[in-house]
Amino acid sequence: MTEDKQTAGVLIYPPAVYLGALLISIVLQFFYPLPQLPYAPRVTLPALFVAAGSALIVWSFNTLRRARTSPNPYTPTVLLVKHGPFRFSRNPGYAGMGLIYLGLGFIGCPVFALVFLPFIFAIVHFGIILRDERYLAAKFGAEYREYRM
Repeated sequence: MTEDKQTAGVLIYPPAVYLGALLISIVLQFFYPLPQLPYAPRVTLPALFVAAGSALIVWSFNTLRRARTSPNPYTPTVLLVKHGPFRFSRNPGYAGMGLIYLGLGFIGCPVFALVFLPFIFAIVHFGIILRDERYLAAKFGAEYREYRM
């Protein structure tokens, strides 16, 4: 990445990674049905994951919105946000998407959803997060390096 770039240049829109893996899991479950979890954990556990993930995403998006910057990786970042959920994680939105993915995956295709999880993490890490971190380091310099510690 060159320093004159205005965005992180991520390879894929982050929600598409999770949604794509979920859809593939559902299709595989349809054609190659694997055992399901019992009803209670198949409903309760996913509901907790989806609720926690949704809350984390809403919190992070609202924090970014109040700071007048965008969560969209295809738009320039105007401010380094270090408060709200960003005190605990540099990527709370992606963590929230991961929790929602797990919750929805456990509803219909837990085995396939878990099989795809390492691939999702690799794509998000190498294709999105590392590019975003290079962009933020180039844009915010020492302030970002200090925040990463």
